[in-house]
Amino acid sequence: MNITQMMRMKIKKEDTPKTQIETVYYHLIHLGSLTSWEAINEYGITRLASYISTLKNEYGLNITRKDLTKKNRFNNDVSYGEYSLVNEPKQLQLYE
Repeated sequence: MNITQMMRMKIKKEDTPKTQIETVYYHLIHLGSLTSWEAINEYGITRLASYISTLKNEYGLNITRKDLTKKNRFNNDVSYGEYSLVNEPKQLQLYE
């Protein structure tokens, strides 16, 4: 089961995210952490860092970034971030 399928199981139809920033927020609440690679593969979101910045600066969410390193297909070390929501989820009015 992939992330999208897991997310669909936890979110009712009427609560389904309608924008990319809502998708990022809902993922952090329901599934925990999110990397840019997961955002691209699961949701087609290529600007994850921008949405994280908006959620932090405009909506006051406490989101942390954990720096991770792993080997790529050429056996080189690559670094990437894993974002997680720290504070209790709250109902946000992202867009009206």
